[in-house]
Amino acid sequence: MTTAPALPELPDLRAFMRHAGWIEFPPGPAGSFWSKNNFRIGVPHDDEDPDIISGVVQRIAAVEQIPLKQMAEQIRYFRFDVTHLRAANDYKITSTIPLEAAATITSAARIMLRTVGTTSQRERGEIAGNYSRRGDKVVEEARMGHTREGSFIIPILIRLPEIDETAMAQAVLPGIERSAPEPLERRVMRTFAQSMEAVRTFVVEPAREPTVASLLDVVERGVSREFCVALSRILSEDSVGEFETKFAWAEAVQHSHVLPTSVKIEAEARDLVHKAAEKLRANRIEPRQVFSGKIVELRHEQGNAYGWIKVSTLRHGRWCEIGVRLPLDHYTQAVSWHRDARPVLVEGQVRSAFGRPLIVNDPVRCHPLDETRLL
Repeated sequence: MTTAPALPELPDLRAFMRHAGWIEFPPGPAGSFWSKNNFRIGVPHDDEDPDIISGVVQRIAAVEQIPLKQMAEQIRYFRFDVTHLRAANDYKITSTIPLEAAATITSAARIMLRTVGTTSQRERGEIAGNYSRRGDKVVEEARMGHTREGSFIIPILIRLPEIDETAMAQAVLPGIERSAPEPLERRVMRTFAQSMEAVRTFVVEPAREPTVASLLDVVERGVSREFCVALSRILSEDSVGEFETKFAWAEAVQHSHVLPTSVKIEAEARDLVHKAAEKLRANRIEPRQVFSGKIVELRHEQGNAYGWIKVSTLRHGRWCEIGVRLPLDHYTQAVSWHRDARPVLVEGQVRSAFGRPLIVNDPVRCHPLDETRLL
């Protein structure tokens, strides 16, 4: 028996249709018509009748030439960042998992998400109970999908707010290119992905006890002692042979195509992850004069040997934009980072004066967060 695909909510349906190039006609009393490539579809104002919504999705799938189930999921998760947490063991996890192991995985995964809710706003090696209320709010609003048969897989969904990129583009002044800032919800999930990638790259793959220098690299990307402790708990479960996180980034908000889509860590790495946690407790590792975020503005005057970028980030718990001056060759690279929506890491002294913007005149480094060294 085939299960009917879950239906999307109407706001997500309309947002997806706008994104996919459908044009909405002026609404009538019951709904509005949408048009694309000489096809018309009526969309109601409310979703009280699931058969009507199902019919709309079927017609969209036919026009877009996408299988119905795939189309329904694409619309349903249009504004959701999703990570699938997968614990696998060829011998001990098939159709069931020990209850204690399942409880450990779900509770530890929540802790990992909570830690990056805090470190996404300010990098630190140990949180020590000082969690961010704003980050906790993101975690509280996260949803958990149904587990999937086979390996133990838990989908965690974070809904992103609606962003009007068109309105942002219309506000551009001559000589300045702007883009929408990254919402906190995306920043939290991105930090989760980068933290897993950093643990694998700087802690697990070297296959030796992590150094303080390597831990500075992971902390700059959002890893904390608490994150390592929670990950170590999962890897220490007898029934877990490996732990994998798979990420599906919402189409509704532009994202970099170099963001991790899958990070896998074998259970044998538990001791290395545990040692990293111990060193993060023993050594106060807090990056100085370092901030990260999405480039939201480019500015360069013809003939000038320097260009300016603005990075949207959090400073002292508040959203702000920090201008960074770059030599022309470096600025040219930053233009491509901006077009690809690659978040950047900047190190340098932030200068400010009353009533003037925050700036970094001579950055020590400025490069994408997914790169481990300065170009």
